[in-house]
Amino acid sequence: MARRIIDTITTYWALGGLRRRIEGGLVVTHPRLPPHPLGDFLQLSAETTAESLPGVLAAAERQTGRPGRAVRLHPAGPLDVEPKLIIDGWTGDAELQLVLTGPPISPGGAGGEDVRAVTGVAGTAVPRTEIRPGTESDWPAVARLFRLDHEEEDRRAGVPTRSPEVTNAAVALRRELSRHADLLVAAVDGSVVGFVICWAGVDGLGIVEDVFVRSDHRRRGIATALVVTAVTAARRRGARELVIAADPTDHPRHLYARLGFRPTLVTRSYRPPEAATLS
Repeated sequence: MARRIIDTITTYWALGGLRRRIEGGLVVTHPRLPPHPLGDFLQLSAETTAESLPGVLAAAERQTGRPGRAVRLHPAGPLDVEPKLIIDGWTGDAELQLVLTGPPISPGGAGGEDVRAVTGVAGTAVPRTEIRPGTESDWPAVARLFRLDHEEEDRRAGVPTRSPEVTNAAVALRRELSRHADLLVAAVDGSVVGFVICWAGVDGLGIVEDVFVRSDHRRRGIATALVVTAVTAARRRGARELVIAADPTDHPRHLYARLGFRPTLVTRSYRPPEAATLS
C-alpha cells in the first residue's frame, strides 16, 4: 500500500506537468506555472542514500534548469537521507495519509451517496446549501478561500503570513490539476464557502485533496458533505480506494478517521531554505 500511495500522490501532483525519471528519483515540474513546491519536486527512490543525494539533486537541477522546490522522501528509503537534509538546512513537512477502502461512514447513513441536504451538528438543516461541480466562474471565490486558508495556517503555526504571490501560485497549480481532476464546491445561498478536489487515481487508488470550509460555516456538516461527495465522484470514475492527506497536528484528521479513512502512512517532504515559506 505504501508504494501505491506514493505512486498516486506523485502522479496526482504531476497532472498537467512534466515527469522526468533520473537515477535516484523522479523529477516533476510545471514549467508553464509559477514555481510551487507541490508542483515542482523531486520524488526520491528507495535506493537514494545520503551519500548519493547531492548527485541526485544536481541531476534534477540539470533536468529542469532550476533547483528543486521540494524533495519527497521514499518511505522505504535509507534512514540517513532525512538527517542529511536537516543538517543542510532544509525545512521538513509531514503528512498523515489515510485510506478509505469501504463506503464513507456519513452521518445519517448516507455513506457512498452524494450529500445534497447538508445538516448541522444538531441535525438542523442549513438552508440552500449545495455541493456541486465547480466551474471556471468559481475560481475567484476558490482563490479567496485559499487565501483565508493560508492566513489561518500561518496564524496557527505562529509564522509570518505568506505573500499573496505564494497563494496565487498555489491556486494556479490547483487550476491546472482540476483540468484532469474534479473540483467540487459548497455553496450557501449561492456563495461558495468551501471546496475539495478529487481524482480517480492510479490502479484504483484515488485522491481526495484540499478540503476547506470557511471558518464561519464550519461545524455544519459541510466538510463531511464535501468529502462524501468527492469519494462518490472519484469512485464513479474508477477509484476503489481513496487516500486523503492531513496535517498530523490539525483537527481534520479526526473527521477523516470518523468517516472511515484508516491512518496508513506518514509521508515527509523537505524544502531548501529559500523555499521554506512556500506551500
